Amino acid sequence: MPNKRLAIFATHPIQYQVPIWKQLASTEGLEVVVHYLSDHSIKGGLDKGFGVEVTWDVPLLEGYEYRFIERDTDFTKKHKVKIPNVRGLLTEGKFDSVLIQGYTHKFERDVVVEAKRLGIRTILRAELSDSAKKRGLIKQLLRDAYLWWFYRHIDAFCRVGEQAGKHLQRRGIDNKKIFFSPYSIDSEFFESQKKLFDRNAIRQKLSFNDDSIVLLFCGKLIDCKNPFLLIEAIEKISYKNIHLIIVGDGPLRRDFEQRARLVLGDRLLMAGFVNQTQLGKYYCASNIFILPSKSETWGLVVNEAMLFGLPAIVSDNVGCHSDLIIEDQTGFVFENNNVDSLSEAIMKIVQNKRLLLQMGNNSAEHIKNYSTQASVKGILDALAMNH
Repeated sequence: MPNKRLAIFATHPIQYQVPIWKQLASTEGLEVVVHYLSDHSIKGGLDKGFGVEVTWDVPLLEGYEYRFIERDTDFTKKHKVKIPNVRGLLTEGKFDSVLIQGYTHKFERDVVVEAKRLGIRTILRAELSDSAKKRGLIKQLLRDAYLWWFYRHIDAFCRVGEQAGKHLQRRGIDNKKIFFSPYSIDSEFFESQKKLFDRNAIRQKLSFNDDSIVLLFCGKLIDCKNPFLLIEAIEKISYKNIHLIIVGDGPLRRDFEQRARLVLGDRLLMAGFVNQTQLGKYYCASNIFILPSKSETWGLVVNEAMLFGLPAIVSDNVGCHSDLIIEDQTGFVFENNNVDSLSEAIMKIVQNKRLLLQMGNNSAEHIKNYSTQASVKGILDALAMNH
């Protein structure tokens, strides 16, 4: 029997996705070609969110077959992002299946329409949620109508988490068409970092003692991440040996640092943008991870933190909370933009060292369900490769 051929369509190489493509490419009986429309993550350049030049220090094009359809696509004009001759690409490549990761770009519409006409199995694995934006009645009706039309072209759906599953159920998608392919990070890569970095040595180098409780924020310093709420919450806490590490950069950095210094003094560490190979150092040094975002479709940094055995405190607007935060076991969920709710959650862990340790162990165990292998299994199930 000839191998099945899968065409994957992605905007650009992304460090969280590449491990999935590599494992799929190594699957017996499956040939994979990933199609990209931009190489900006390979070339590097100014990241507007971080406000600094970013070039990833991990390989993004190794271990699988890929093709750049375009190299400098402007993704801000979604209705104009297209692929020339989609039908020819699919037929000449002799693909049996296609995998897309969204529904808002023109190329995604073109792919599902042509795949349907050609009898090619179409799989959607994307951030699907109904809670990210508040929409007026007319916009909501238009969105519902569009999704009804788009989903008619999809043969199988890979849900990345609970919110995606609920979104699909609300739209009447048959459960037999839905497969669990969780949002994941490069599990193997970060496991190697856990072994590479020595926690005690790093904490000593950063001047943390045994009683220091180190909070970690990792992300862009922009308004939607709500970093100032974290400082306001710390200010309300009576425990005075709290340290804060900020991994990330962005337009709010100067104002944030000025405000945070008034509260924490030299107990604040502004690490700036940290590339992939050095991230583990800061996870190892920390005790609790906090993501206070006003809006976050998922929040993969929470996956990373939990893999390193950190309990996580996130706002109820962080999408992954339904999947990753088991209250009192792997962390806490606080009310969005509520400083008292956040400070109370921090204090629950800070005041109980035994709880801190247990929650960290629980986090490390729970996140094993959200591995690269689990993501790949869900896609293979959707491809009917595991039957």
